Amino acid sequence: EVFDKQSFLQWYDEYIGRNKKLHLISLDIYRLRKVNKIYGLKTGDKLLICVAEMLRYVSKTSHIFRVTGDRFLIAVTSVSEYEQIRDKVKAYFEQSFIFDGETIHVPVIICGILDAHHLKESNMVFEYIDYLVNLLPDTDESSLIQGDSKTLEGFLDEQEIERRVDD
Repeated sequence: EVFDKQSFLQWYDEYIGRNKKLHLISLDIYRLRKVNKIYGLKTGDKLLICVAEMLRYVSKTSHIFRVTGDRFLIAVTSVSEYEQIRDKVKAYFEQSFIFDGETIHVPVIICGILDAHHLKESNMVFEYIDYLVNLLPDTDESSLIQGDSKTLEGFLDEQEIERRVDD
């Protein structure tokens, strides 16, 4: 089963309260609107179902969330599982999809967040993913970006500055 954003928010806040390690993989189906516009909503829906099934298959975890129309999150507890899933997802999207006889190239943005447990609030996860995505050049090709400790530290520093300015 793939859970929704509300489920993620609740699950994340509970999990973070346990002080355990957590790593996240975000998958954005970049240009999903374009697929819907060119090939129709039916094809877009088939694509989403295909992606959800693939994520369930490669992750074998119950912690898969569809948090927006085109974004999925997978939560894992070990770095080796994180790396394995990330690599399988990347390889999956290197191929084109065939729906109703049409070959469709579907670019994605894969964001890796090691040590996501340092993001103490669930809303910060989404802000950090957006922060990482905005570091990428605009392209029609799939991209992988992985936040490291330095990037995370820079993001958290920016968040702290914004909070102080708002106070």
